Amino acid sequence: MQSNPHRGSEVPQPANESGGKLSCVSTDAHRAESLQRLPLPYATALRMRDAGIADDVIAECIGVDADALPTFMRVAEAKLAAASQQSSRQ
Repeated sequence: MQSNPHRGSEVPQPANESGGKLSCVSTDAHRAESLQRLPLPYATALRMRDAGIADDVIAECIGVDADALPTFMRVAEAKLAAASQQSSRQ
């Protein structure tokens, strides 16, 4: 399995006042809630990428050509951002 440098879990987290990492539980919960709002292929692709699954496997699982996956993922991220903004307003 190929590691993906764009996985969400590898984003550095800021330190709190005592030097420890801040908890991102609310961020993870917010992301999970936003993912539930997406059409299944987009949510599946983002979850698979977060898990470090190789792009060729993601493309095969969601039924898109591997050459089209980068564009598909950009659309998925845009939809996730819109869903995230929508849920934070409610």
